[in-house]
Amino acid sequence: MSHLSPEEVGRLQLVAFWIREVFDERGHHIGDALEHDPSFKDGQRPRSGLARALMRQAVTIAASHVGLDVVPGEGGSYSLESLDRTYHRCYRVRTAEVSEGGFRILSSSDSIMKTDTDSLFTEEPWVLGYTLNLDNQIEHLFAAEVRDYVDGSPGELILGHAYMLPGAPPTEPGAFGGTNEGLPWDDDSLGEEESGTA
Repeated sequence: MSHLSPEEVGRLQLVAFWIREVFDERGHHIGDALEHDPSFKDGQRPRSGLARALMRQAVTIAASHVGLDVVPGEGGSYSLESLDRTYHRCYRVRTAEVSEGGFRILSSSDSIMKTDTDSLFTEEPWVLGYTLNLDNQIEHLFAAEVRDYVDGSPGELILGHAYMLPGAPPTEPGAFGGTNEGLPWDDDSLGEEESGTA
């Protein structure tokens, strides 16, 4: 078990920011699409399918902004890959359910637990989990280590501590803060120089 470094948390908060930006701008298209035909409202499958497609694009956009890789996996799954000091983490993107104050992620297999034992880094399986509200906007977005898998129909992932990701906007490099702190003069000394007293 490991803890995310502050740098890794910062990267994930940027990822969350861009994901939320995509859903803020385009999440309503899910509802629009479901309105086109009554059969699209038959159960949750059409909605969840559209949400997964939008999430995949949102993650791809976020990864391009942050400089992380999106890696395809088995059965249409995909992960964000990141190196954090001596750890190589694969964040599998998964929908989650809110359960007893925490989160629950169902899974049909334990494939997420498979790691590369020959890696120079410590391999860790994680999830980038999300839930949507009724307006098809991101309600919860979090990262959590996958500790274990409980077999069942379907099975369930056993998660570690959930790092909540409300998202943090990127800071613009080189932006001028508008402060005079640390400058070697103030207005009075500048006036003295201009008046010829220097």
